[in-house]
Amino acid sequence: MSTGDGHFPLSNRDYQPIIGKCKLMCPIKEYNFRKKHNLFHSLEKGEGCHCVKEFHRSAAGETVCHPDNLRPIQVLLETANYLFDEILFHPNSSFVAIYDFIFDRLRSVRQDAVIQELQYTRPQLYIILLEKCINFYCYAAYRKTVDLDLAIDMYINSNHIKNCLETLMDTYCLMSFKFDNPILLKSCLKMLSLYVLQSYVSPETLIEILIKVPKHIRDMQPVKTCVLMCVALRHKNYVKLMKLATLLCHNWIFASLCFLTTNLGEIRSDIIKMLCASHSSKVGSFSALDLRRWLLLQSEKDIISYCKNSGLKILPNNGIQFNKSGSKEVTKYPSGCYVLYTLQTLSKDKIVQHLKGPDMINY
Repeated sequence: MSTGDGHFPLSNRDYQPIIGKCKLMCPIKEYNFRKKHNLFHSLEKGEGCHCVKEFHRSAAGETVCHPDNLRPIQVLLETANYLFDEILFHPNSSFVAIYDFIFDRLRSVRQDAVIQELQYTRPQLYIILLEKCINFYCYAAYRKTVDLDLAIDMYINSNHIKNCLETLMDTYCLMSFKFDNPILLKSCLKMLSLYVLQSYVSPETLIEILIKVPKHIRDMQPVKTCVLMCVALRHKNYVKLMKLATLLCHNWIFASLCFLTTNLGEIRSDIIKMLCASHSSKVGSFSALDLRRWLLLQSEKDIISYCKNSGLKILPNNGIQFNKSGSKEVTKYPSGCYVLYTLQTLSKDKIVQHLKGPDMINY
């Protein structure tokens, strides 16, 4: 039960949680050590750049739990915002270098939060912190999808999304899905939508979500739309799925759009395989415009290009001829993707704004 100020008492505990005292993004002890041994990252050098605490595991003779080395929640939120504001689009670094740097520093941010048990002592601000991390991981997955040459380990990245979402769900449950601020509720709905979409590969996880989340929350948008999308995906009802996906585009559900971008390639391939089995014909053809809507592509030219890359026959009237022999896998992301276009229209400032989420540092 909340004490009314966003704090939750630590019941059944006979000790007080550690409270961080470091008011800087990097503790003085670590800063001096790295300065002495010239261990500053290239993104920590230069005008306007700051040293940010690295991620460290506990080791013999070293502790990560000293209050002087831990940053309180306000500093953790400011650190995450700094990484997005000043580092994410650094002009002199590749995205892979930027990703590795931010990934490590956000891991350190989450470590400080876990050690201080902020999930219990400051749950509402802890939620905002996790949402920032999830948004970044989803954005990185989107960048990897459209540029396969980026050296980003998607398995590790996906695991961090999953772990953060599971912790987020636990925190929502601790709060009984009750929020003192409508901004927090709006953010909760967006994260639940992403969690629902991610659960499509595991019916057990989806059922668990639907059991834990109160009905009045499940019936709110965009959660309701994403539940319907997940059901459509499980039943391979791709026409309905794509219609529902356009609603997310219209409502700018950023993290869910990034997730869709990373999975649309597999969905499109499955649609083509199904049509090759069900509409195989040597004389008939399929409407390119109809298929364009099914695959969420923007123009007839885009769908013709995609089908050619899939090894399908294009007739003079731009009809598409499917064959039981199947199609080729398309590895390159197709041009004209409606979801991708929605994300690509975002300016750098807008992307940063979506990653940072609501401004609740002083809440």
